Amino acid sequence: MNIARIVSTLPRFFRRHKLARALLFLSPGSRTQLITFNGSTRLFADISDPFARSYLFAERFDPEFFAIAKPFLSNGGVFFDVGANFGFCTFGLIGCLVRNDIEYHLFEANANICQLLLKSAELYPDQDIKINHCCVTDSQGISKLNLVYSN
Repeated sequence: MNIARIVSTLPRFFRRHKLARALLFLSPGSRTQLITFNGSTRLFADISDPFARSYLFAERFDPEFFAIAKPFLSNGGVFFDVGANFGFCTFGLIGCLVRNDIEYHLFEANANICQLLLKSAELYPDQDIKINHCCVTDSQGISKLNLVYSN
């Protein structure tokens, strides 16, 4: 079920978390959705996550961040997205910077989300995007990520 398409056709008043949860209940295999935000930027996200759903409903993500970050990368460069989650910062920058001389490095500890990041990166084949399945910290060592899923 294309929940993102259903939601995008609804008036803003009807874009509610309860509706999305009900649609997910009816079609549990529809958790991964292609989200369009800030005009034409796209990425894949798990809409069982309430933050991802919020951006699906609003069709925008943190315009203030892009206004601040854009000048730093206007001549190319390297962007590190530490704790990338679904990559809203990275893919949002790709959407607002019409350049392909920027290296994007996304760091994410959750292997399931890394798979979605790889899928999203395929939407931008001309961009230099590197997905790093790891944690970033100020000390050397090994850590474990314990994921607890609730219904």
